[in-house]
Amino acid sequence: MNAIDIFGVVSGSVGIVGFLYSIYVDRRGKKVKLLLYRETGAVPLAKASPSDENYKLSIVFQREGEKEERISEAHVCFVRIANLGKEPIRREDIAPANPIKLCIEDVRVLDIAVVKTSRPVIRFSLVNVSVGPTAGFAEITFDFLDHNDGGVLRILTAGESGKVSIKGDVIGMPAGIRRNDEVRTLNVVNSIGCFGAALLQLAALALAISIVHKFARGWDALWLFALPFAALYFPMIIVGVVASTIWPSKAVSFPRRLALPGWFASNTRRGFAYSFRRPHIHVMRGEEEDDAEI
Repeated sequence: MNAIDIFGVVSGSVGIVGFLYSIYVDRRGKKVKLLLYRETGAVPLAKASPSDENYKLSIVFQREGEKEERISEAHVCFVRIANLGKEPIRREDIAPANPIKLCIEDVRVLDIAVVKTSRPVIRFSLVNVSVGPTAGFAEITFDFLDHNDGGVLRILTAGESGKVSIKGDVIGMPAGIRRNDEVRTLNVVNSIGCFGAALLQLAALALAISIVHKFARGWDALWLFALPFAALYFPMIIVGVVASTIWPSKAVSFPRRLALPGWFASNTRRGFAYSFRRPHIHVMRGEEEDDAEI
C-alpha cells in the first residue's frame, strides 16, 4: 500500500468518525429550555334558540356554590403547554416578578380548569383563577417540567371570539414563552447537516481518488471525476438548496400524552363539537318547564 492509498483510507476513516462525533456533540449540546403553548379554536357547545310563541330554549350555567344563570351560548377551547426542550424547567426558574399566566381577553370567561397533565409528579395546577365578563386569568404552577412534560387546560366561554395567550418569564429563556408554531424544526440545510455532508463528501472523494490512482496507475484518468459532478452532483446541490429554502419546516409538536380529548378532536374534524359533558338546558313551553340534555 503506497502513500496515496494510506491517505485515502485515513481520510475516509477520519471523515466518518468526525461525522458521527459531530452528531454526538450536537445532540448533547442542545440542552435548552423551551416552554411552548398552543391554543385551539373556540368550538360551540350549545346555543340558545330565539324565543317562539310556544316555547323558548335557554342554556343554564351554574358554578359550584353560586346561583344559576342563563346564557345565550357556550364555547370551549383547549390550551396545551409543555417543555419541549431538553433542559428541565423548575419552579425556581420562574421569575417571581412575572409568573406564568394564562390570559383570555375580549370574551366572557365562565371557567378555566386543568383537564390533563403529563405526569402527576410534576404537580401541574392553576392558582389565582379569575373569570369575568370581559377577561379571565390564571397562574400556572408546577414543581418541575422535564422534556415533554406539561398540561392541557380547558377554557369555557360565553362567546366565540377572544384572545388566548400565555405570558411570563423563565430564567434561561430570553425569547420568552412562545407558541409552538413559532419554533420550527431544523431545516434540510443546517449546521450539523452541512458539516456532516461535507465530511462524508471529502471522505468519499479521498477514497475514490485513491482507488482510481491504484487501478489506473497514474493521474491521467482523474478528469473523469468531473463527469458525475456535472451530471449529478451539481444539479442535486442546486435543487437541494432551492428546496430547503422554499420548503416549510415542521413546527415543534406536542407529545401524545398531552393529546386533546378524543371527542373534541373528532368533532372539530367535522367542523363543530356536539357534546361537552352534555350541558344542561331548560326548555320552557308556556307555563311548563322541562329539563333536557344536549
